[in-house]
Amino acid sequence: MNTSSFVFDVTATDFPVRVIDASRQRPVLVDFWAAWCGPCKMLAPVLERLAGEYQGGVLVAKVDTDTQADLAARYGIRSLPTVMVFKDGEVVDEFYGALPESEVRVYIERHLVREVDKLHAQAMEAYHHGDRDTAVSLLKQAAAEQPPRPAVLVDLAAVYIDTKDYDAADLCLKALPMELQVESRPNALRTLIGLARSADQAPPDEALLQRLAQSPYDCEARYQYAARRITLHQYEQGLEHLLEILRRRPDFRDHAAQDAMICVFTLLDNRGELVSQYRKKMFAALH
Repeated sequence: MNTSSFVFDVTATDFPVRVIDASRQRPVLVDFWAAWCGPCKMLAPVLERLAGEYQGGVLVAKVDTDTQADLAARYGIRSLPTVMVFKDGEVVDEFYGALPESEVRVYIERHLVREVDKLHAQAMEAYHHGDRDTAVSLLKQAAAEQPPRPAVLVDLAAVYIDTKDYDAADLCLKALPMELQVESRPNALRTLIGLARSADQAPPDEALLQRLAQSPYDCEARYQYAARRITLHQYEQGLEHLLEILRRRPDFRDHAAQDAMICVFTLLDNRGELVSQYRKKMFAALH
């Protein structure tokens, strides 16, 4: 038996608790090994040394495949040693053979749960429950890590937009590495900042609708009305008005309607019936 509290033997009986449940708090490396396996004996001290170094940040669960053949079969083990990385109850990574310590460390580092990750998760939970102030506070703490995590900066920008702090949101996006600034979500958030500013500066909805009733070709009024719908998360109404601009004046504001529609698709994770429906309509309007 292993004496370290971070390295321990598991069986099929205690695997659900000591591996599956434990992996919801920290990564668990499951080492499938056998006493007759030479490379297993080479890897074992590497895993034990690293588990001790990370002081509970990662656990190592050892499965003797000679006595736990059913468990090995369940996970399709075909060569030894095989190490599977469990996180949040699932296998998220794996490697084979007696890798050197530096390479094993890479697998561990990739899945460590750090304080910044906890802050990020707590912030987004607060945000989804409507507590924007707490979300901003926690995200700012997470963003203080150097260098800041890109995902933290992007989520902080999104929350700033929701609180109408557009300058702060813009600074978050500009703090991203150059190669990430052109990715779809940062691009969408930059477009959303423009939409939000337009909505804030626009006349009341009643005045915009009156202008559209008098002149359906008033693309400026229609764009401002669509922008306000999007900032209020009324995406279908916003998309419908943007589509109307696309049909009437596709070049309006340097293709602003198309950019705004793509922004909404990205905000909706490019999934769902609404996205599918309006993406087809957008392409039809452009051709």
